[in-house]
Amino acid sequence: EFPAQTTEALAGRMRQQAITAAGTPAMARALPREAQAQSMIALGMGAEAQTALKVAARDDPREAASPANAGLFAIAALLANRPADANGLDDPRLDGSDEIVLWRGIRMAMREEGSPAAAALLARHKQNDVNKGE
Repeated sequence: EFPAQTTEALAGRMRQQAITAAGTPAMARALPREAQAQSMIALGMGAEAQTALKVAARDDPREAASPANAGLFAIAALLANRPADANGLDDPRLDGSDEIVLWRGIRMAMREEGSPAAAALLARHKQNDVNKGE
């Protein structure tokens, strides 16, 4: 769930999250860095979010094994136009989320332009959104 705020508010939020992460003991920085990465993703800063998530995983082995880290890293990779780095989307622990279906479809479309399989995934995501609105 990415924050829906103005660019200025997101940038301020990201700066505050960086300050919070820096002031937190190394083994407890995973959640502040994950929150910071979400703000970076919302700002379109895919490469920067990947770096924040790599650092979080390096500092905390639990974070390295986290499906949230894998999923966010993959989404950040797509935003950074690095679909080859987005294999974390295949983690079965992420199954069952409409958002993951969306990002898997985007990755597939990036890998193979005009892919019928990608179109089907994206259409399924759209249909799920329509059904939720009923």
